[in-house]
Amino acid sequence: MNPEPDYDMGLLGQSDLEELDRILDDWSDGCFGAPALHGFLVASVIGPEPIPKECILPAVLIRQESRQVDFRSFPGFAWVEEKINDWLGRIERVFREQPRAFTLLVYQPKLNEGDATPDPQSWCRGFIEATEYHEDEWRPFFESKNSFGMFAPILLKADGGEWRVEDIPNPFMDLNLSPDQMCEILQVSVVGIESFWKRYHLESLKSET
Repeated sequence: MNPEPDYDMGLLGQSDLEELDRILDDWSDGCFGAPALHGFLVASVIGPEPIPKECILPAVLIRQESRQVDFRSFPGFAWVEEKINDWLGRIERVFREQPRAFTLLVYQPKLNEGDATPDPQSWCRGFIEATEYHEDEWRPFFESKNSFGMFAPILLKADGGEWRVEDIPNPFMDLNLSPDQMCEILQVSVVGIESFWKRYHLESLKSET
């Protein structure tokens, strides 16, 4: 009997994640880390079209002035570039072979104090950043019937739990969800978004034949 495949849940190894987080944190003066990059890469993989690899770091770093920086001059750039390519491959594989094995990369800010409460805010901000990069291409999703239900939890967590969508009630207001439960909802949302784009591309191919 063949062993179960190792999908890695779409993540890098722990030592690579820690080193990547350290480098990105240094580059952005503490404004950016590995969780936001994971969110960005996931949206690039499952969305309407991939973001060019050479545009990923200029697009995702929060500081506006960073967008004009030549990242190739930064210490460790070649290693970061290699890890991004590896990470994209892992994300592509998990969604191709076993989407439900996908797992969010989230901060656990008080882990040293014994608090392992997950905080997916940075991840959600990275995901939204990627949708804004290909804003026009994402329009079919946002104009679709069920897009709001899938995207709402990402919006909510990106804004730190504040609901800022005018004229639409917060669908999570009375649910009293724990952080772990919200992470599970986010993962379901991501799988739903990936399924939407998979169907969309198939229907587009059929209409062209």
